[in-house]
Amino acid sequence: MQRIPTKCPYRAIIGGEEHIVKGWRGGNLLTDKGKFVFRRHGNYPVPSDRLLEVAWLQLGEDGEWLLNGHNLRTLQTMRPAGGRLESITRGEVLRVHKSEIHAIAWVQVNGEKNTTQMLDQILNFWKKISEPPKPVKEETFGGILQDFAFDLNFMRVFEDWSEPVWLKKFELKSQPKPAKLKITSAESVSIKIAAELKQTHAELQRAKEIAKSTMKDALLKWMRFDPLGMNAGTKARIEKAVKIYLTDPDKRSLKKIADEFKVSRTTVSKWFAKFTKETGHPVVTHQRHESVVNQLKANSEVDTEE
Repeated sequence: MQRIPTKCPYRAIIGGEEHIVKGWRGGNLLTDKGKFVFRRHGNYPVPSDRLLEVAWLQLGEDGEWLLNGHNLRTLQTMRPAGGRLESITRGEVLRVHKSEIHAIAWVQVNGEKNTTQMLDQILNFWKKISEPPKPVKEETFGGILQDFAFDLNFMRVFEDWSEPVWLKKFELKSQPKPAKLKITSAESVSIKIAAELKQTHAELQRAKEIAKSTMKDALLKWMRFDPLGMNAGTKARIEKAVKIYLTDPDKRSLKKIADEFKVSRTTVSKWFAKFTKETGHPVVTHQRHESVVNQLKANSEVDTEE
């Protein structure tokens, strides 16, 4: 048997999936998908040859062997790649040590000319497992020739396939940590701004919901209010003016409300003051700057429109 120097990284099939083997550390197998505890049966050292495949083996409740969770006898009949699995049950090792063996590995021996074909066929083999089974055809002369061709193909492609390497332990010890993304200063500013905008939007939404609920309560209070000396028509106009002012952004000024109801701005101001006093809900939450003269003039106006 010619020994093949192993150079990492290289491809291998583990549990039916493609891995990139990076090397060994403390008897553990390192791949791009994690660190695996690798312990051979019989306390042999880890293989120095190139790994081709590692598969988990367990005994099912019905007494049948399962390879990567699939019935081994069924897998062995899936030609041509299933032929590589016949050596598992051929000898006495598994029968004698069935309680101690939990995985199997295969390495490459003699040469590397068929490595790519071998690995591609193994990958395709495990992919086909999930496909629905094809109906069994009657044995014909053509079928016999096809089986013979499969056997020849297997002998050619898998000529560098080793005997089973029995493992008493093979399990995932750790997975690689996801790489941290490097964020530029501009991206950091953008992320911060986006977070602040999101928070501001949420706060505005909460404020709107509170304001809507508060206004609803205030209008209910106003409807129950029976003002002394105020006729029903004026009460209804005040309610309508408040609704327009609070819900229509284009009418959010005393002058526009005054124009809408054909009254003075002072009258609107008194309406809103009355509404606020009786309901506890302020209609105008900001005050426009006015000169002292204009404020005195407005306060001195006599409202005759109620």
